[in-house]
Amino acid sequence: MNKVIFDTNIWVSYFIKGKFDELVNLVIDDEMIVYSSKELIEELTEVLSRKKFSKYLSLPINEYIDFHKELVTIINTKPNYKDSPDPKDNFLFDLAIQSASKYIVTGDKILLALSEVEKVRLISLSAFKQLF
Repeated sequence: MNKVIFDTNIWVSYFIKGKFDELVNLVIDDEMIVYSSKELIEELTEVLSRKKFSKYLSLPINEYIDFHKELVTIINTKPNYKDSPDPKDNFLFDLAIQSASKYIVTGDKILLALSEVEKVRLISLSAFKQLF
């Protein structure tokens, strides 16, 4: 099983494009365990609530969050990591490290520039899809 974290921007991208089936197929066909946490769910809820995304979302926000929860394994993490270029992303590294995930899939160029942190590879969605 491939353990992976999808950054909030990946979830939002799939949601606004309505590509639920593609996301499910990616996770199930490639036997992935996608991890999430309370912090990721809170950030996802906050981002989806932004006015700029409302015109792209055809469902109530809670349905996107419910979909997210159905597809992931939620774990409780402890705040330990403090070296993210953006401190609000420290929770992603905590989630990846504490779940022993191999990848953080993100569209954030600043995070992608890190390449790898504590044996967790930071990778774009397109590069991730090529691997699987």
